[in-house]
Amino acid sequence: DAFGYCYNLESINIPASVSNIYIVFRNCKKLKFFVDPNNNSYSTSDDNTMLFDKDKTKSRLISQSAFKFYSMKSSSS
Repeated sequence: DAFGYCYNLESINIPASVSNIYIVFRNCKKLKFFVDPNNNSYSTSDDNTMLFDKDKTKSRLISQSAFKFYSMKSSSS
C-alpha cells in the first residue's frame, strides 16, 4: 500500500522507462493514470482510470472510481 489512502492523489504519470509496476493505490478515489506515448509496456483506458498492458489485453491497475463504476455496471447486467 505504498500509496494507500492517498485520497487527494489525482494522477500518476508513467514514463517510458517504467516496465513493471508493483504498487497498490487502495482508496485513491481521484486517481487517473497517464502513460508516456513512448512506453512499450502500458496503456490506459480512454478515461485514464484503468492501466493495461500495451495491447490492452490484461488490466494492471484500476482506480477506485473505475472499480465502483464497472462493479455497478456488471451487477446491473
